[in-house]
Amino acid sequence: MLERTVRELQGMPCVQLEDVPAPKKEIAYTRSFGRPVTHLEPQIEAVSEFASRAAEKLRKQSSVVGQVLVFVHTSPFRPGP
Repeated sequence: MLERTVRELQGMPCVQLEDVPAPKKEIAYTRSFGRPVTHLEPQIEAVSEFASRAAEKLRKQSSVVGQVLVFVHTSPFRPGP
């Protein structure tokens, strides 16, 4: 990797067409709240924000979406329901 960087700095192109990554087939945003959330409004706001960020990434790579999955669960480390 270091040799590649040195060559590129010297003006030698080292990236082949095959080296260019393909567009992602999945985009994920996973987050957790720092404290228990007991009301729906903060969850709705968070899901809206992360869906918006995922849409930005889709637009940047000129992709379309076939499915959106949202799930919410309680921490496995927290006692009780």
